[in-house]
Amino acid sequence: MPSAIFIEIIGVIALMFVFFLANKKILVEVKTHKIIKTSIITVLLFCSEISVILLNEKPADLIANALRIMLSSILPIMLSCLINDSLYQYRKYLYIPAYFQFAACIFYVWYEWSVLFIIINVFIQIYSLFLILYACYHASKNNDTQQKLFLLAISFLVIAGYMIENLSENIISGTFISIFLLLYYIFLQEEQMYIDPLTGIQNRWAFDKKMTEMQKEDNVAIIVLDLNNLKTINDTRGHLAGDSCLADVAQVIKISFADTGMPYRIGGDEFCVLCYKADKEKLKADFYKLESLTADLKNSRSLSIEIAYGYDVFKKSKYGNIYDSFTKADLAMYAHKATMKQ
Repeated sequence: MPSAIFIEIIGVIALMFVFFLANKKILVEVKTHKIIKTSIITVLLFCSEISVILLNEKPADLIANALRIMLSSILPIMLSCLINDSLYQYRKYLYIPAYFQFAACIFYVWYEWSVLFIIINVFIQIYSLFLILYACYHASKNNDTQQKLFLLAISFLVIAGYMIENLSENIISGTFISIFLLLYYIFLQEEQMYIDPLTGIQNRWAFDKKMTEMQKEDNVAIIVLDLNNLKTINDTRGHLAGDSCLADVAQVIKISFADTGMPYRIGGDEFCVLCYKADKEKLKADFYKLESLTADLKNSRSLSIEIAYGYDVFKKSKYGNIYDSFTKADLAMYAHKATMKQ
């Protein structure tokens, strides 16, 4: 009993640090809100865990235990949506198994159907933990090796917590989730150094770092893009409109090359996308998507929004330095810009 409470206290302290850091609002607002929301659910999990430890009378202990298990299964799904933003749009489908567990919890409390409850609980935990691994894998695809290892390591921390809890019957999942949230927040703070605050995509620092890494690769497509008429938009609509336009264009580029490469803002109105294993047909489809989305943005904003682009494929047998390939892509972009002005 004392050791179980001690473990809970460690988790509560870790969670207090998460709230403290989130209150500083260092991260982007959307990410901060998700972390706070997940932390609040973790607080409820702690309340249910402490209740299970301290209560010995039915039905109070049954209710507390059912709530604990339900929350401990919901939280990994929330963590998955937190780690991988693309999963967030599918959250109403991802939570469907949790609805079945909610029904199982009701039967567990009222009828003490423990066998059915355990079967469903095991299935939900396997599903939830697989989801965390999936989210970490896809979220870390464009990170460097150290970041990938760190993200996977802290995800295994959550999995280890659930495994230890199931094998030893010690209630510790809340503490492991709290430690995960604290470490993940620290990870995001470091990652923020590589993010352009205006557009939300990676910045010039991240770009130069990735270019150094890609020097070792082969068949890398370097796509240089430039937003035309930004000065005109700033002069006629104001700099706030220009900033908003840059942010929208960054999202258009990100969506257009979502399955191909990583976008970077490398200058005022200049962007670059780096793509591993360049495929000309895929790039052609992505350029078509870029032009289509740009036209939609231009019509919706009633602004003269145009994106000039050019690309080159870096091959080690052809270039000594990857920046030589970048220069060629940059020249191709300016050639495209010239044709757009004709």
